[in-house]
Amino acid sequence: MQVKQKADDVEDIREYVHGGYAVVEIGQVLNDKYQVVDKLGHSDSATVWLCWIQGIFFPALECVAVKVFKARCSLGYSSEMMRKMVLMSSGGQMRHWTAAHLAMPIEEFHHAGPNGRHRCLVMPLLGPSLKSLEVNDRQVMKKYLYQTAIALEYLHRQDIVHGGVEPGNIRFQLDIKDARINMVPRLKKLLGLEGRIRKTNTKVSTAPSELILPADLRKLSPKGKIVLIPPQSEIFGNNVPRWYQAPEVLTGDRGGSRAMCGVSAVSS
Repeated sequence: MQVKQKADDVEDIREYVHGGYAVVEIGQVLNDKYQVVDKLGHSDSATVWLCWIQGIFFPALECVAVKVFKARCSLGYSSEMMRKMVLMSSGGQMRHWTAAHLAMPIEEFHHAGPNGRHRCLVMPLLGPSLKSLEVNDRQVMKKYLYQTAIALEYLHRQDIVHGGVEPGNIRFQLDIKDARINMVPRLKKLLGLEGRIRKTNTKVSTAPSELILPADLRKLSPKGKIVLIPPQSEIFGNNVPRWYQAPEVLTGDRGGSRAMCGVSAVSS
């Protein structure tokens, strides 16, 4: 497998406005318990942060990933489906073997900042995504597709349609030793912030003073097994990944139709 990486993969500083990205800083505590340790990545709708759970009672979950959505992506969001999945995860419904390749949410909360009220989703700490890798082995790819199909089969059993299956939502599981207690110092040393900080030279309160390149998750001993990140928003509208939206959505010509679902929304 070969790694695909952009030279300067940071979010657009112009999106740090009212309704845009949340201003999150290293050391900040979210929801009174998730202390930000490092940055894991970003998308068109959110930034993702490596967090340490303060006062943790479950060592295996000492470190988690917290996805902080743009404020405008949090408006009018119905969290009924997300609450269902959180209950599924905590209520023992994940024991079915088909759930082994599904990364279920741990908690959902909201964070208020200078750019608005941001929906936050707490997920297990996972490795790199298939989007960041080039898999040239056909048999290996068939194995990953099979594992993805297993995860979708479990969601369908729960009457949940994913609607956004794409390489960025398929991630590698980590070796269990990377989730054990006292992992924060080791993670900081492995990932290292040095050389990944980009000064923004901005003085406005709606934008951070620096942007951070995402951590290289390949350093966290990924397994050969993958997990599918479940749906985190409605499958219709502009929440469909831009590179999978239908041509008429991208061009603005919908021919009188209100449908805005992409290929991935139809197929999953």
